Amino acid sequence: MTDLAVRPYADTDRDAVLAIFDGNEDGYFGAGDRLWLAETLDAPDGPAFVVAVDGAAAAFGGYEVWDHYNKALLYWGMAA
Repeated sequence: MTDLAVRPYADTDRDAVLAIFDGNEDGYFGAGDRLWLAETLDAPDGPAFVVAVDGAAAAFGGYEVWDHYNKALLYWGMAA
């Protein structure tokens, strides 16, 4: 049986999240986006989450709230 969990992003997920990005870069992201993601992982603008499959990070994303505009924004939705 597959163990599936959604949990808050932790610093220990960094390498796995960057690997997920690398697996998607050619089709979905530009070359400069990896640095932007690394900066986001260092200081997220809002809550960030990992979907873990059998304990290994398989997806990443988060959201931030813009109170001034009364909006929320999803960011970095990606999966391996």
